[in-house]
Amino acid sequence: MAKTKKKEEAKTCHRSYPTQHSINKEKLAKITSVRGAYRKQAAGIASLQWRYFFEAGIAPSRDRVEFPVTPLNARYQRNIEYQVVCMLQSWLSNRVNNFRDYVAKSSLDTELKRQLHTINLCHAWYYQPKEPTNPNIIAHLELTEARKEARRIKSGRESVPTKDPPYLGYPSEVFQLARWIMRAVMNRNSKPSYNKINMQLNANVAKLLPRQSGLPRKHLRDKKGNPRTCKGCYQCKPASKFDFWVKFSTLDAGNPIYLPLSDTKYHQKQPGNICESLQFNWNRFDELRIVVANEKPAFESLSLQDQEQLLEEKFGGALAGDVYLDTGLVVAFATDSGTLHGLSFFDALKKYDARLLHLTKELTRQGIRLRSNQRYLRLQQDIRGYLKNELHRCLLRIIEIHRPARILIDKLDFRDVKLSKRLNRILRNCGLGVIRKKLVQLSEDYGIKIEYINPAYGSQECNNCGYIDSKNRNGRRFKCLLCQHTIHADVSGARAGKRRSSVIPLLPITEDMHRSVVLRLLVHRFVGQFQALQPEHPLQRLRSKAKGLILKNFYYKDYWDLEVEGFHSEFFHKLDSLL
Repeated sequence: MAKTKKKEEAKTCHRSYPTQHSINKEKLAKITSVRGAYRKQAAGIASLQWRYFFEAGIAPSRDRVEFPVTPLNARYQRNIEYQVVCMLQSWLSNRVNNFRDYVAKSSLDTELKRQLHTINLCHAWYYQPKEPTNPNIIAHLELTEARKEARRIKSGRESVPTKDPPYLGYPSEVFQLARWIMRAVMNRNSKPSYNKINMQLNANVAKLLPRQSGLPRKHLRDKKGNPRTCKGCYQCKPASKFDFWVKFSTLDAGNPIYLPLSDTKYHQKQPGNICESLQFNWNRFDELRIVVANEKPAFESLSLQDQEQLLEEKFGGALAGDVYLDTGLVVAFATDSGTLHGLSFFDALKKYDARLLHLTKELTRQGIRLRSNQRYLRLQQDIRGYLKNELHRCLLRIIEIHRPARILIDKLDFRDVKLSKRLNRILRNCGLGVIRKKLVQLSEDYGIKIEYINPAYGSQECNNCGYIDSKNRNGRRFKCLLCQHTIHADVSGARAGKRRSSVIPLLPITEDMHRSVVLRLLVHRFVGQFQALQPEHPLQRLRSKAKGLILKNFYYKDYWDLEVEGFHSEFFHKLDSLL
């Protein structure tokens, strides 16, 4: 029997949208009681997953035969298990990358590195050659094999003999070293905590019901078939003023509660189908927010005709060209075409910073902990909300004006010496994350390619001639000491990034390259460009001035000593002959 090929599933993307609820105190109390049991059960399931992992080397997976004792029903337990396993798998995938970096940067021999990489890819750090003795672990392994066989029979595939894992036969010392490295990696990264976990619920325990018409149902009629009044449920006429109702399972078996939800106008305009899963989130002030998710196909999974239709409706035509963005605080974004977005960004941040400093001093003088004060937490929430709204607005405006097929942006941290440490911390943790998430969303929605540029020395590099000097920039004004090119400093940074990406040298500047290496490459490019210039080029008149600036600029120290043998001396002699 021929093997059947798996159908490639279309790539989809999900977007979350908060709703407004009108839940009374009695129902909120029942939801809170479920939340307490939910978090306790999540911690218990995670503990069992870790025990299986350390005792038998079994990676986190679902379908366990053992669960902690809980008042929640089996549907809740499977729901919790799915959420916990996804969190653990995501956490372990990051630790795999950390393990790989540790081994790659070590001085171990090549064969030992290969063995460690194999163990890391197979997640076999805690592999045990002996058979497990724990009856629950044995039952889990048997259940896993039985379900694999059932899936094989259902799909009609032929049975294939299982291959031995590639790490069999490795010395025990290699596994011991792998465990030691993995233990060091885990100690540097805290495990996921479930004390404040939010509930991600599927339709088995929290079913989203649409708004009913309000007409009498069978349960609203008496024995003679005449309509009768009802105290209130999701099928009654009062429900017509709410957009959704959630059938929520409580700790009291067989007695669910119905939660009224009101949709937002913004969500109603968004494309996609509403998913069956719901998020029950609590913020720092213990306020409940119910979030629904929309599922829609990603841009790359659409047909060419659908892609053209989507771009025509949204932008009036296809996307083309590149746009280079320079991020900052004085101006949020500057493009290479000279447009500035977020001109009042820094002024608003300074006002927030003044409020934050004043409140911090007042609470510190009174001996009040900042994390326990609602005014302080509300102010932090307002700052994060402003950052998200302003940065999203600027990015959407840039897409609307330029309609680029590719966005190139520098990987620069949001910080400024004129702002306090607390606000700089919020900017560093929140601002960059907001930009990256929004760019990923634009890529999924409209197929815009995103590339990051190394920002090292971008504010000091002239976008006209390429000369680098710390004195080129003075505040918002950029004036090159060599060619006297004058421009807005942020626009100069964006055009410098464009200049770097447009040149295709033998050694390109990558986004993760160290600053010192970037400086050497930029210096070599500037010095070497005079060899390729034609005699009538405007920069040829600056030969003597360029030589004088190079001999005074510390960035070009490799070209100071003419007697040094090697590449730099030879290159400088060629430059000296030209200048």
